[in-house]
Amino acid sequence: MRGYLLTVFISLWMESGYGTDVQLIPSHPLVNKSVTLNVRGITGTLRYFRWYLGSRIDAANQILHYNPNVNPPQLPGVQYFPRAHGLPNGSLHISDLAHTDQGMYTVMILTGGMERLTVHLPVYEPVTKPVIRCSSPHPKVNETISLICETANWERISWSKDSSSLPSRADLSPDNRTVTLHNITFSDTGQYQCEAKNTVSRSVSDIFTLVVNYNEPHMDNCAASMAGIICGTIAGIALIICTTFLLYKKYILPKREVQKEQPTEGQDSYRIYYNVYAATMAQPAKEELPYMGLEYPTQDTYSELTH
Repeated sequence: MRGYLLTVFISLWMESGYGTDVQLIPSHPLVNKSVTLNVRGITGTLRYFRWYLGSRIDAANQILHYNPNVNPPQLPGVQYFPRAHGLPNGSLHISDLAHTDQGMYTVMILTGGMERLTVHLPVYEPVTKPVIRCSSPHPKVNETISLICETANWERISWSKDSSSLPSRADLSPDNRTVTLHNITFSDTGQYQCEAKNTVSRSVSDIFTLVVNYNEPHMDNCAASMAGIICGTIAGIALIICTTFLLYKKYILPKREVQKEQPTEGQDSYRIYYNVYAATMAQPAKEELPYMGLEYPTQDTYSELTH
């Protein structure tokens, strides 16, 4: 009897409708988006189902238990998280995907028999826009330089020069992120781009124009020297102007103030003469007084006194 029951149990456990599986919707889930682990191909009446984190059916791994015949139908398990919820058809919906959601998920379904399905959930992220960086700020003839394609979440990287393939003498790193040009010449001048791809996205960098210089460092030194000469000349002129102004203010200006305060001798005479003349003209004419007659005694009087 026990052997018969065990055989029946095993047959029920192994009984699985052919074609029953779990489909990811969408097939390439993106970070911060939603995904449905869609169970399809179920035959018979769905009594309940349970979702587990990982491939082991264990209470410690259970995310939720769902029974459509009770209210509420969903009961959380040990591994439950609020972004996950069950659907009446046995599926699991996860919203706002994170990288930590990636992994294996298992569902146990009870209909007329017991079914167990396991699926791997990947979580993808779009590539970031690539940026090309050059190892030398001023590439010169006969130098060796590297162009680096900086991006994230990429799976493949490709390069182009002037919308065509790279020259044959360009060396690519094993991961294609870096292009090395040895003993560069003027023919290496041009427009470079890199393209990053992964399963769900692709992105192309802005054009990076490589200019190969011959005497650019020397020209930089000349420009720096010329700038120094100009700045020094301007500073010298400003110093001379300031010194001249201070000397003028200290020595010349005080003397001019003193000269203004002390009038000249000619100016004083004119001022006195003018005042006298003005005073004379201002006085009214006085009436001429009558003259009194003077009587002179005769000389005889004096003669008598002498005798």
